[in-house]
Amino acid sequence: MMGIAGILFIVVVVAVVSLGLAFLLDTVAQNVAWQRRALYAALGGSFIPMSLPLVTLLLEIGEGPEMIVPIMGIVVMALILAAVAGFPAAYWLSKRCERARDPDIFK
Repeated sequence: MMGIAGILFIVVVVAVVSLGLAFLLDTVAQNVAWQRRALYAALGGSFIPMSLPLVTLLLEIGEGPEMIVPIMGIVVMALILAAVAGFPAAYWLSKRCERARDPDIFK
């Protein structure tokens, strides 16, 4: 039961961080297309929480060829979280903010 709660927690964290980054990018980088802002927010929203296990792994194990498998596991997990939780949230907010700025853009 705790495993399911942990997975749901990290999914919610990724979605919230992606929403925050999407809002920040909408405020700061208005000249970038809203689809690209949503993609950047989703990737950032998933790699920010995954940076803690990545840094811990790098500090504990060190350098060497045995690092490739755990690092790739963390990167793949971050990409899956970006696709499942981060991108839908960032896409929704980016599209909503762009529609508020220019109502005729989606017609």
